[in-house]
Amino acid sequence: MQARLAVGIALWAALPAAAGAADWPGFRGLRHGVSDERDLPRRWSATEGIAWKVSVPGAGWSSPILVDGLLLQPRDGSSDGEDKTIGWQKPWDRSYLLALDARTGRTRYRAHRGLSRIAHVTPAVVAVKGEKQVVSPAGDVVQGFEPATGRLLWTARSEGEGVVPSVVVAGDLVVTASGFGDPALRAFRLGGSGDVTASHLAWQQKKAVPMVSSPVVAAGLVFVVKENGIASALDAATGAVVWQARLPDSYSASPVAADGRVYFLSEECETSIVAAGREWRLLGRARLPGRCQASMAVAGGRLFIRTDTELYAIGR
Repeated sequence: MQARLAVGIALWAALPAAAGAADWPGFRGLRHGVSDERDLPRRWSATEGIAWKVSVPGAGWSSPILVDGLLLQPRDGSSDGEDKTIGWQKPWDRSYLLALDARTGRTRYRAHRGLSRIAHVTPAVVAVKGEKQVVSPAGDVVQGFEPATGRLLWTARSEGEGVVPSVVVAGDLVVTASGFGDPALRAFRLGGSGDVTASHLAWQQKKAVPMVSSPVVAAGLVFVVKENGIASALDAATGAVVWQARLPDSYSASPVAADGRVYFLSEECETSIVAAGREWRLLGRARLPGRCQASMAVAGGRLFIRTDTELYAIGR
């Protein structure tokens, strides 16, 4: 699930960065998987191109996103009662966005969604007309909240449950992947209020929709990879498929974009490096031993990859 794909915020924040290097302070960097780093490595193995590695056995779990002194975490589970389908196959009104005071741990608010279903999505913070919004999808809905108060600003229907991929922003659009039942990539225009399902849906695409990994936006394109290795580039403005290609192995980690490239990391720890452009171009592949489900991080001129046993710093 998306929870497994996160790398620990504290771990990455503690890493020293080279002077002038881009920060990567949390899950997917600044929550979108894009870095402005340059001259990143394109070739490595278990024995070459490794700056350092440390042992970090065990599973990686999810990220809450930190906003203005509030720790925000969605609670999009299902019923603990006799009917386990409530909240999973049947919508319910018990899901909410929880805000805790980051200094004291006290609950500041619970922002209830209305009818929704189960999800595992790390929320994102976006700017709309200079004001912060927390965009938090769940099963069947994508919603925007006011961070300070938890006030529900807008909601849009996006059918599907068990949603995992995080949202990304492409200009004035927020791009989201729905879950099981009606998988689709959907883009909604930001800036609305109330129910914006009909008024703000910009496009939807139902080919090779990822159920686990999150999209990344670069060069006017939305890049995604499905669990079976089908990678796609979509036009960010229209959702039209620009190219599709099959990558080796299976995929849980979200791709990252940097230096004109997109890095797709498979569960078998092989990274396919692809040109971030409108033509399919494979620039190289590199493999590490072990299993990989966590998304890579980019900072200080290096790539950081977590396997099931090691954390690797790749580069100079």
